[in-house]
Amino acid sequence: MEKQEQLVKKNNLDYIDYFRAVAIIFIVAGHTLVWGRSTMLEFNTLLFAGGTYFFVFIAGFLFQYLSYKFEIKTYFKKKLINVICPFFVTLLPVALLYTFQNPENWALTKATTGMRLFSVLVGGYIVNGPVWFIGMISIMFLFSPLFLYSWKNKKIHITLLLSSLILCLIVPRYSSINMFLGFNPYESSLLKILWMNIAFYFKCFFKFAFFYLLGMEICEYISNNYAKIRAYLRTIFQISLFLYIFHFIIHLFIIKIDVSGGGRFAELISKFIETFVLLSGLMLAEEKIKNNKFLDKFMKFVAKYSFGIFFIHGYIINYLHNHTLYWVHVGGAHILFTGKNTLKCCLTSFGVFFTVLTTSLLVLWVLKIILNKLGIKNTRMFIGV
Repeated sequence: MEKQEQLVKKNNLDYIDYFRAVAIIFIVAGHTLVWGRSTMLEFNTLLFAGGTYFFVFIAGFLFQYLSYKFEIKTYFKKKLINVICPFFVTLLPVALLYTFQNPENWALTKATTGMRLFSVLVGGYIVNGPVWFIGMISIMFLFSPLFLYSWKNKKIHITLLLSSLILCLIVPRYSSINMFLGFNPYESSLLKILWMNIAFYFKCFFKFAFFYLLGMEICEYISNNYAKIRAYLRTIFQISLFLYIFHFIIHLFIIKIDVSGGGRFAELISKFIETFVLLSGLMLAEEKIKNNKFLDKFMKFVAKYSFGIFFIHGYIINYLHNHTLYWVHVGGAHILFTGKNTLKCCLTSFGVFFTVLTTSLLVLWVLKIILNKLGIKNTRMFIGV
């Protein structure tokens, strides 16, 4: 506990705030900047996709960092208020819109209104693709006290870490897009839909648990060896950056794995190495960023709004591509084409990226002001900020 308090006083975890900002930028980029075809598409996919790994790593890091004051009831209460509540608040209006408009010839078209609404509430990804993450991270929250308990027994701790690594390597990354393939509303029930989603979220949990535990592990190591790490930080960054560039060249030009077509093992390796590149790089640049008032305030502003951005950026992407707030699975307009290696597709993708990021920040900022004017102080439980 003493070491934790010393670390707080010395560093205030500014580098983690900056990492949170970078992580949400990568998540938005992964949903907007994966453009082109062939090698260009693989390059953009490998570079931008998979920002979820960073988000999970940071969640584990912060959980371990704050574990010295862990109290289970307070922990679950905060997660319910600050994560689950804003998820449902931001989801419900669009879920109702999708449910009653019944806009497309898709799996839920012939389902009852109640079944459609229930399906969207337990599977928010139906209307807002990125929020499959909430189901997965909720399971992570439930298991977090057990993860923390494992630190008391070295054998259990090591076994858990190695088991999660093996699962991370062998469990494929399941896509929410395929969740309702072959779905028959006449032969299904609310219970089956619930179970189908729980099974999906647990598969995602098995895929990402290692990164959560890795975040806890790295936080603990930094807490116990801060001076040593600072002494070798530049070397750690240089080695990580070299490995990242090396693996990039190998995967794109020698092995030529189709990352966008399902070569998720390449993405896993990429994000593992990139985690250390970003963490060590931000720790190195921490003082320079802090001394640049504009950059420091911007990064911390984005970090503060990161969960809110996560909740709503999918709606803005939907609107730009299909002129609807909800995701259109079949027959969408797909107005913005980015599937060629042309300057137009490049500029279109970057235009979408900047529009989505800035609009998300603006919308959340305005909503926060409105909620404050209405006398609501804890706006996080409504919009995640």
